[in-house]
Amino acid sequence: ELAEVVAAKLVQVVVPYGPLVLLFAIYTVAILVGMVISNNAVVSLMFPIVVRVCQGAGISWRPALFALTMAASASFSTPVSYQTNMMVAGAGNYAFADFLRFGLPLQLVCMLATVPACYFLF
Repeated sequence: ELAEVVAAKLVQVVVPYGPLVLLFAIYTVAILVGMVISNNAVVSLMFPIVVRVCQGAGISWRPALFALTMAASASFSTPVSYQTNMMVAGAGNYAFADFLRFGLPLQLVCMLATVPACYFLF
């Protein structure tokens, strides 16, 4: 199964650095996937991978799933990543680069706030 293969590779590469780095990796992958598909699709696609990664790493999947859902919901970097982005793109005459210029730093700020919170609170 694809989820098992992806999870095994992610565990192999990231787990030696600890669970906090694993949460950052999950958040980063969710951001990257969320640049081309909707936030709901990101969670649907990545949920089985995240659960298997956590099982392989021997950690609780609860903080990882909170990080995943927050990363999918904080989709600011492209017009296709969230429904309202698409609505304002045409009305505001925004270019694709405008979303990257303002959305990507905002996503990074959200990551720096969310991942440690997920790690320490859950």
